[in-house]
Parts: sequence; C-alpha cells; structure tokens
Amino acid sequence: MMKEKAKRPDSYYGYMEGWISLIVNAALFAIKFWAGVVSGSVALIADAWHTLSDSLTSIVVLVGFKISGKPADRQHPFGHGRAELIGAIIIGLILAMVGFNFLLESISKLNNHQSGNFGTIAIVVTIISVVIKEALAQMAIRFGKKISSRSLIADGWHHRSDAISSAIILVGIIFSGDFWWIDAVLGLLVSAIIFYTAYELLKDAINPLLGEKPDDELLVRIREIADEVCNRELHIHHIHVHNYGNHSEMTFHIQLPGNTSLVEAHETATRLEKTIKQYLNIETTIHMEPMNIRNMTVRSYGFMKHENSDYYNKCLEIRKKVFVKEQNVDLVLEIENEEECRHYLITLDNIPAATGRWRETENGYKLERFAVLDKYRMTGLGRVLMEAILTDILPTQKPVYLNAQTNVVGFYEKYGFVKTGEPFVEAGIEHYKMLLDL
Repeated sequence: MMKEKAKRPDSYYGYMEGWISLIVNAALFAIKFWAGVVSGSVALIADAWHTLSDSLTSIVVLVGFKISGKPADRQHPFGHGRAELIGAIIIGLILAMVGFNFLLESISKLNNHQSGNFGTIAIVVTIISVVIKEALAQMAIRFGKKISSRSLIADGWHHRSDAISSAIILVGIIFSGDFWWIDAVLGLLVSAIIFYTAYELLKDAINPLLGEKPDDELLVRIREIADEVCNRELHIHHIHVHNYGNHSEMTFHIQLPGNTSLVEAHETATRLEKTIKQYLNIETTIHMEPMNIRNMTVRSYGFMKHENSDYYNKCLEIRKKVFVKEQNVDLVLEIENEEECRHYLITLDNIPAATGRWRETENGYKLERFAVLDKYRMTGLGRVLMEAILTDILPTQKPVYLNAQTNVVGFYEKYGFVKTGEPFVEAGIEHYKMLLDL
C-alpha cells in the first residue's frame, strides 16, 4: 500500500522562505547598488538599501522561527510563539529606519538640484528587481497564509514594497530626461511607501501583543460548538483570547442553573473545553456562574385556556415534565379544573421556562401548579411568576392561599404566606396549606 505523504512542519516553510529571500536579496542589493552608483541615482541607491533591509528581515524570520519552534518550558509556559511577532516588529522598525534615511537624502538632493543619470543598466536592473521581488512576495505571502505566520506575511509585504518602489523608479527613468527633479521626488515617494509598509507591519504585530477582540467568526463557532455539545443555552459571555503564535488560550464565562451540582457543572465545562481543543486547537478555561436572568429577556403572559391554546399547551408541557415525569403525579389529577383557571407562562429569551395558575374557589383565590423547568431553577423565575400572579389578584379582601410542597415552603414564606394547620398528603406528596398574610 502506498504511504501517505507526511505533512511538512510549519518551520519548513519559514526556513525555506528565509534562506531563499536572504540569498536572492543579497545578490539584488549588490546589483542595484552598483547600478545606482553608476547612474548617480539616489532613488535607485535607496531602493538597493531597501532590498538589503529585506535580507536583514529574512535573518529575523529565520531567527524568529528558530525561537518560536521551541517547546513550552517553566519560564515560558505558553511556548515561544510570540517570538515571531517580535520578529515582525523588528522588520517594521528596520523598514522605518531605511525610509527615514532616504527621506533625508532625497530632500538634500532636491535642495541641491541634483539629478540622476539613468542609463540602460539602470533600466535592466530595475526590471529584473520588479520581477524577482514580486515573485518573492507571492511566495512569502502564500507560505504565510498556509501556516498562519504573521512574520512571513510581513516579509512578503516587505518584498512587495520593494517591487512597487522599483516599478516607480522605472517610471521615473522614462521621464528623467524631461524633469531634473524626478530622481529626488521618486526617492521621496519610495520613502513614503517604505513608511507606510512599516506602519502596517508594526500595527499587525503589536495588536496581538496588546490584546485583540476575538473576531466575530470565532465567536459564532464557539457558540455553535456549545450548542452541539451541551444541548442547552449557556449564555456564553466575557470571551477573551490570548494568542501566543502557534498556541492560543481562551477564557469565557457560562451560565448554568443555580441548582446544578458541582460535578455536573465540571463535566459540562470539561466536555466543552475538550471539544473546542479538538475543533479549534485552543486551550480553554471556563468560568461557571449561576444563571442571571437580568441579562436575558423575561416575559410573562396571563390568559384563560380558551383564550390562547398555544400558550396553554406550552404551560402543560412544563407541568408534565415537572409534576408527571419528575414527581410521578397522575396526569388525570394534574389537569383538573383547567377551564376555570387563569394560567401564566414565563418565557426566557422566548423559551418557555415556568408556569403557574390561580382560580377562584369558595375559600378565596387559590394559587396552583407552580412549576419551573429544572435548568431554569434558582434563577429568579419563581419570583417573576409569583409577582405576575399577585399583581393580577391584589388588592383583594378575599383570602389568597395555596398548598405548598414541604420543600418549597421557604420560598412562599418570602412573599408573606404563612403555614396553617398540619401537613397533609396530596397526590402522594406532603404539603402544607399556606395563607397570604394581607
């Protein structure tokens, strides 16, 4: 069987681009500098030094890849990947110095009314430079995109700025016989191109060191992974990504129901961390916090069954999950007196989350069937539900009462309900009758 070709390491492309650029640029510098001296052109000499600066940046690329390829150690627990960013900064600074030097020379030549003496040699050398430098630029940028290397892309744009400056000089050569100042002006223009290239390289290298906002595409992908893995809304927020070259660290917060056990919360976070590592190759640390409905859209709806069958069915589904499935209440008992009750549906970000109802009896107003889905408990939805119902009923002179399961007596006491009488069993569950102290 034919063996699959092994994937080349990222450093292979970095070293290849670095050595090719170093050798080619050194040769181009010698040729262009000679042509500039022969023709007396400051623009061509400036372009030659620009090319030599490319040789220096190629050395920076090689050293940067050598350092960034080192594994993490005790002093550098996140690896050495940012050495590549430092290399890109050095490239930008070298470019800025080259640009400043030839800005001064061009101004001096303009003030002294010096012109260039272009000839066939200058034209041939300049054309060769444009072709070779653009070829180097395309190679470096293609390799850089292939392995997501900022320093390779930076070196590619450095090559391209040299190709553009050579092309401008070529245009100047054509009109040099008509305008004595063309050489000095072209030197200024080349300096401007060098400055702009340096600015772009420095900006792209410094921003990751200072810290950047995660891009929208990454945020969408993280939420897609969370939905797929956890099958629940985690309300991911406070996302921070720290890039270390070939290693990335990410932290974010998730919200879980307040009654989630520590074991379940840890399992949820661990599962999500492993999946993000698998798909995005990012080491993730997740902070878990109880669900906070203040950051979500909460709505309450009150209605009679015949007024809105869709809302009623959503309420009934919640009650089936809470009472019939979780507490083994007989469905026949659960759906008694539905027609005479006023039902309430609470939604959280448009998702049905809680329900309750009340009805008028010979003893007053009776509150019933308070149910919050498991994943939304301990979030404050019970309070929202209670306040919605009491707002509709109060003020009143009639008694307001309910039968509370013993494990939630404390919740109703917060709203002024007081236990009356002895505990009793209803639907197989121990209850207390509680009366609202008006």
